[in-house]
Amino acid sequence: MTSTPAERIPLAYRFVPSNIYYGWVIAVGCAVLMFVGVGVGYYGLAVYVSPLQDEHGWSSTAISGATGLYFSLGGLTAAIVGPYIDRKGPFRFMVVGIITNALAASAIGLVDSLWQLYLVYGVMAVAFGISSAVAVNAIMTRWFIHRRARAMSVSATGVSVGGVILSPVIARMVDAGGIALAAPVTGALVLIVGLPVILFVLAFDPREMGLKPDGLNFTPPAVNRATLSDEVQLRPWTRP
Repeated sequence: MTSTPAERIPLAYRFVPSNIYYGWVIAVGCAVLMFVGVGVGYYGLAVYVSPLQDEHGWSSTAISGATGLYFSLGGLTAAIVGPYIDRKGPFRFMVVGIITNALAASAIGLVDSLWQLYLVYGVMAVAFGISSAVAVNAIMTRWFIHRRARAMSVSATGVSVGGVILSPVIARMVDAGGIALAAPVTGALVLIVGLPVILFVLAFDPREMGLKPDGLNFTPPAVNRATLSDEVQLRPWTRP
């Protein structure tokens, strides 16, 4: 028997006017989560390549190998955790992932050997895999059906904005105090920004809150129509 995620009504829902569909708040929250997750993980690691070479004398090939491990392991983790998110909901994974990601990002400033760099990047990859892209997509596909493309474009803005804003900020911190300064600050940023969004803004399924996808009161299409019903579109097809 498959368990279902427990009902969860976030604190932020109390402060949103009733004429605003809460799904759009969810979309913005997901954008913020991707902003810190991708900005620190994806773009931040690129900023660290030259400083790591200068501080430790490692080759760019060796450092790029750690970065490659991050991307490969992050994708593999996302593929593995997806079915469990469908069954259990994303929030336990997201909380553990965002805390672990923050700690691992901070630990980059403490590494003094290459194996430690690979270990820290590997932990960051797993943390990102369980707390960001897959979890965000699982949430967004439940809150939006007919307006999904528009909503996904909102949540995806966090990816590009993370690069535009955080890359130069991290580079400035590296110039000012090296990775020893930049790493713990970015780790704290992940935790301070990401964790409240997960705990107080996001919700897995609008039906837990008495809402419908898209915020629309529409009649499900007839069986002989080409459009799929809500039930079919919301079914978690990633279950094994």
